[in-house]
Amino acid sequence: MAKTLTHFQARENAPPTSAPRPAEPDTDEWVRRGEMVATPLAVIPGARSERWERWARAQRHDWEWRRLARYLPARPSLAVDLGCGYGDWTARLTTIARQLIAVDMAPGFVAETTRRLRTSGHTDWTVSCGDVRRFVDYANADLVVLGGILTYLDDVEATELLTRVRERLSPDGIVQQRDWCAVNLGRAHHHWAHGQFRAHRRAADYHVLAQRAGLVVIEERHSSSLHAEQLVHRTLGMRHEGATGVMAPLARAVGRVATAWARRATVAFFLRRA
Repeated sequence: MAKTLTHFQARENAPPTSAPRPAEPDTDEWVRRGEMVATPLAVIPGARSERWERWARAQRHDWEWRRLARYLPARPSLAVDLGCGYGDWTARLTTIARQLIAVDMAPGFVAETTRRLRTSGHTDWTVSCGDVRRFVDYANADLVVLGGILTYLDDVEATELLTRVRERLSPDGIVQQRDWCAVNLGRAHHHWAHGQFRAHRRAADYHVLAQRAGLVVIEERHSSSLHAEQLVHRTLGMRHEGATGVMAPLARAVGRVATAWARRATVAFFLRRA
């Protein structure tokens, strides 16, 4: 069952974990990562196992792709990828979106995403190098993707970005978001690591931020539960959505129990206008 904001009404007036607004971020770390070979390690600061990150990233992408088929029209007019990284998700979007806009602050990522799109066969796309917090060169988007951006923004900046996104969504538009959250035994906190500001929020805090921006979370999954669901989908579910849906709750429960000790996890969200 997808979680909605009503599950967090007791917290709707409570602010997310706050911290002093950081100074203008140092972009050197992302510029450096943009010059790395296009692997998951380039977009996940601190990651050590390329093999694990590649597998986990593939599971998240496949799960999100299945959800897009549920929430979006078969052929969305405009998809916008904010913080596109090296373009693996952006390239996948070319198979469904009539028009595609992508942006990232790292020139190396922009160059790699551009290369991928040039070889995709898609013709109506734009890739820009710029600050995603202030990027507003789009309107009436059916899909806006936020790939881990809010983890590196404080609460004020995150709310401002979500508000800009909401103002540029089509009436039935969807926001696809994923962030690195505090879960289970972990504590929500803000800190600096690898030269970057990071906000490890509780998943519930993102519901509050969304509400402030005029959005509502319509689905949320921790990485452990979506990974378990993907394994069921590919095996017992035989890639059939109906069969997977019947068995998915048990798979998600097993996944949560297996990672009850975890302190951090990727959490995937889908949002829409409130």
